[in-house]
Amino acid sequence: MKKLQLNLHNRIISTENPSFVMGIINANQDSFWKGSRFTGKKAINQALKLIDEGADILDIGAESSRPGANYISDTEELKVLLPLVRQIRKFSNIPISIDTRKLTVMKACFEEGADILNDISALEDDEKLPYFLAESKIPVIMMHKKGNPQNMQINPEYEDIVKEVSDYLTKRCQFAISKGISPEKLILDAGIGFGKNLNHNKKLILSSSTILQNVQNELKYNILPQHIVMALSRKTCIGELTSKKVEDRLPGTLAANLLAVEKGATILRVHDVKETLDTLHQTFFRYWDFSLHYLQSLHHYRKNKWRTNSSSNCNLCHSLCSSNCTSTYNLTKHFKHFSSWAFGLFCNCFPA
Repeated sequence: MKKLQLNLHNRIISTENPSFVMGIINANQDSFWKGSRFTGKKAINQALKLIDEGADILDIGAESSRPGANYISDTEELKVLLPLVRQIRKFSNIPISIDTRKLTVMKACFEEGADILNDISALEDDEKLPYFLAESKIPVIMMHKKGNPQNMQINPEYEDIVKEVSDYLTKRCQFAISKGISPEKLILDAGIGFGKNLNHNKKLILSSSTILQNVQNELKYNILPQHIVMALSRKTCIGELTSKKVEDRLPGTLAANLLAVEKGATILRVHDVKETLDTLHQTFFRYWDFSLHYLQSLHHYRKNKWRTNSSSNCNLCHSLCSSNCTSTYNLTKHFKHFSSWAFGLFCNCFPA
């Protein structure tokens, strides 16, 4: 398997996993899941925990962007972020991504050791920010969204969600490049849950490679964006697919992330680093080298030997799978651990 690399402003990081794993620290009291909110010393302890679990990157944000959230000032963001970045840098050189839309916030955090900008506005909200990125040579994650957190989930409509997201991200890349940012520093994010309904999100989960290829084809530079983020951890769409509350959405998140990686996602933004890495290891390193013929044979065997009359259908697989799989056996009966269970869902999406 080809090693993934990401160029930061002063170094190159790499992973032998099929994707980088970005651990989330929501340093506020307003993010959509209470279990992901950490402030003060708890935020520092959570950073230590995610680093120990093997995170490749930490993504830290003080401004909530959940549906219905209100934006906050740069002063409020800096009050939370600067002490946290400083503390993390005392014990680790892990790449730090700052989830902000503001130049003042990103510049101050960069001076304290931050490495990546994660901008949900795709450089639309601060006209001076692109020039700073070009000068500092730090990567930027540019996300697609429709509207703002106050209105983005009010009846979002698209004629072709994959094409429209690709077109938007292409335009934002062209804008960034025109301001002096190198194409290799641009990271794409389809924006799961940001102005999308369930059907839109399902299509995007399965379309990372398509979106990245569409953008690359339109840019036509010698150097091109190489990475696309999948940020679906415990989100509403996982709850809609599995009928689970946010605290019980880990298995569904793991399964959906495996599908996303298989479909081209190269960075997974997650709350649960240890479980995500375990799933990637169990699935891709134990099974990735199997031939396609063997996977097809396994699928054929499952369809003909494991099918029962049970009514315990896998809603997540049926919802995400574009093939005509009709599995009706209880996956948890055959697979003991979350990682193996998620791999069962993953295999279930190979065509016969």
